[in-house]
Amino acid sequence: MSTSATAKRFIDLATSRCATIVLLLAIAIASSCAHWYALAGNYGHPDEEIARAVVGKVLATKSKDTNWARTDVVGFRYDQFNFSSYYLVAAKIEKLLGHRAEDINNSSVLIKNLRQQNVIFGGIVVLLAGLLAWRLSNRFGAVIGATLTACNVTLFQDDLYARPETFVSVLTLAFVLVQISSNLRIWMILALSGFILGLLVAAKITFLLFLPFPLLAIAARLHSRHYAYALPHPWAIASACALYFVGIVFGFGYGAPYALHAPWEYLNGLGFLFKQYNGTGWWPYTLGDAGLLARLANGVAYLAYTQGWPALILFVVGAFSLLRERNHVVLFAVAGPLLTLLYFMQTRTFFERNFSHALPIMFAMSALGFVFLGRCIRAALNARSDGAGGWLAAAAGVVLVLVALPAYSVSATLYKTLFDGDRDKRVEAMTKDIGSRHSLPVLFAWADTAKISSLRGSFCGAVIHKIFDFGDLPSKRTLLELQAKGYRVEERFPSPFDGSPGSTLQSIHGPGFLFVSSPPDTPEKSCTANLELLQKTDYHAISTSAQMSPAWTLNGYPSELSSSDWPYPLYASWSGSDGKTGQLVIGPFEACGDVVVPYVVGPVRSGTLSIERDIGGVREVVTEGLPPPVIDWTAIRIHAAPACARYTIRAEDDGSGWGQWIGVGMPVELHQPNRGLLKK
Repeated sequence: MSTSATAKRFIDLATSRCATIVLLLAIAIASSCAHWYALAGNYGHPDEEIARAVVGKVLATKSKDTNWARTDVVGFRYDQFNFSSYYLVAAKIEKLLGHRAEDINNSSVLIKNLRQQNVIFGGIVVLLAGLLAWRLSNRFGAVIGATLTACNVTLFQDDLYARPETFVSVLTLAFVLVQISSNLRIWMILALSGFILGLLVAAKITFLLFLPFPLLAIAARLHSRHYAYALPHPWAIASACALYFVGIVFGFGYGAPYALHAPWEYLNGLGFLFKQYNGTGWWPYTLGDAGLLARLANGVAYLAYTQGWPALILFVVGAFSLLRERNHVVLFAVAGPLLTLLYFMQTRTFFERNFSHALPIMFAMSALGFVFLGRCIRAALNARSDGAGGWLAAAAGVVLVLVALPAYSVSATLYKTLFDGDRDKRVEAMTKDIGSRHSLPVLFAWADTAKISSLRGSFCGAVIHKIFDFGDLPSKRTLLELQAKGYRVEERFPSPFDGSPGSTLQSIHGPGFLFVSSPPDTPEKSCTANLELLQKTDYHAISTSAQMSPAWTLNGYPSELSSSDWPYPLYASWSGSDGKTGQLVIGPFEACGDVVVPYVVGPVRSGTLSIERDIGGVREVVTEGLPPPVIDWTAIRIHAAPACARYTIRAEDDGSGWGQWIGVGMPVELHQPNRGLLKK
């Protein structure tokens, strides 16, 4: 071959490589721009409070103590070093960007900045996934891997929250790329792999499962036809292995230094995590008593919903291609992430975010499967002419679109949901319409389906239960049991992610709702009081007084509650802020007929409501403790006692968190005891 021909070939190759790199960068930047814009959507994540607290503390005190127990978040105040390396790296980035002072003074700005960091990390994930796919296959495979990664909804979610998933996805991809590099010496591969693994373990203990695979990959490399290595001296191998473990210690020490200072605290945190994932879990993320195969099937169903079956099938084909080529170095390099994916698929608590670090690896292998099938088809057709090659390339482009379409459609649904400002209003309108049509009060609480039969407490009277529909396995099973007992689904408000197994797509971004009517009370059930709609009827006022703390005010409830036609005083502890607490006492007062007490509770049921009466010296408790979680002003109708009785009503708001408040109205007495609340 002439010098000019060689030069031309080199230039063509370089140009092609540059074009591929530019295309990968374009996909990564486009993905980051879309996700950056999505940060303006309407959403939140409960775990962001601990990120705010730990990173804020590191910035404010310049301490590297990341134990959650020493933060200001009451709900997370227990020994836990989870996500430690992420918090320290995030704090370091904020300091380098000059955000330290602003972050310390404004927690909302800190959370916003942490989310923006993750969007940048997400762009790096897309780029690295493309490079990994390129390393496994070719330039077209690189584009496929980057495209599938950019379209995935789980990785999209990771970019939105101040959580460590995007950070550990970057580290995992770097971990794999280092192991399969053909340009690094063995000692460098093991030292870098060890340091990265140390950082990963400092973020999540589960990454210890990666531990043996770099050593196995090196052993495979020394005997692989894919890598030209002379067999080193045994002492050189031993030294490189020692560097691997030294790197792990350094990485962990950098990522969680206080865990080394207080190992007993670190072990306490590990015990909590073990119980969380291997115990019964908690709703809506628990899989209950589902068997191993059912849990694995749930994980596969989630992957199929978010990626599409074509991408999963291509992943299997890619794995087959690696096995066929006996590329053990790559197989060992990707084994750690895939093993942790399998582990999290079988846990009893299902958090799809634990799949994140393995998904880009899967997409790179799907790209390999795509390229492998393309080569097989080309060989079968013996299509070596330019024309046939062009048709095959066009067909491959169409197939790529079809493969990426399922993932893209789910991400597009999430994007739309983030900016759907009217969804809550539609749910509220359906709720009020159902209560009005059935003339029944509606109960709603953040509780799993198994608890709805107990939410009414000791009261009688049919009600409508508004319950979350997350698609989780235990709730589906419990709903069937309730229907067998006479509960009936009256209406359904679908989730935008209908068809997905229960995940944070529903619980955080787009829950569905079921409206379930309770069965009639059984004849043997005897109740002192019923729950009924609050509406005008044949009543008269009761002469009594109310004593209350400053938190309680007249009409101190949110304006959207429907009480405008109720003519008697209504008091509530909201009074413009969920953070207020205090007590209300009404009475004592005397009544001879049925007594109606209006009440309502905030979105998060808390506080206590106690109603007592004295009948001829005998004390009777009508109700006490947590009141049923009604969504609007509701009547507690107390049946008339055998003789006139003296009543006392006490209500206490003892919760200062969001949605924690209670309202109670002045009681009225019915002229016609033991008859229904009839409209005027």
